[in-house]
Amino acid sequence: MKKMKKVTYLLALVFALSLMSFSCSKDEDDPNPPAVSPYVGNWINDSTTIDGVITTTVREFQFNITETTATITTVNSSDDVNWNYTSWSASNNQLVFTDATGTHSKQTFNIVSAPVNDLMVVSKQFNDGTYKYFLHKD
Repeated sequence: MKKMKKVTYLLALVFALSLMSFSCSKDEDDPNPPAVSPYVGNWINDSTTIDGVITTTVREFQFNITETTATITTVNSSDDVNWNYTSWSASNNQLVFTDATGTHSKQTFNIVSAPVNDLMVVSKQFNDGTYKYFLHKD
């Protein structure tokens, strides 16, 4: 009978140890963290073309995109512009920035080349032509 108690005790001990070794604590990192969009980051303009011709009119153009918000900054010879957007999305070959406050409404850029190796190309049609922005991630 003593042998049976020892065997039962040892089995219970092994079972308890195996349960403890497979349990997870709440403070452990998530083994499958959510994927970060390749669009998230600070994108800076390398060059700009208007209808295929390189221009120096736009000295600086950048997107600062977070998981939920975005800021577009443009610096050129006549004025500096800083637009803040409350949300953004990338789908159907378009990068869309929306301001829920209604201040800037919506800006839509065509995705010419989606982010690859921290490079991206977007375009937008304006009155004087199609602007194409060649961007790199800072």
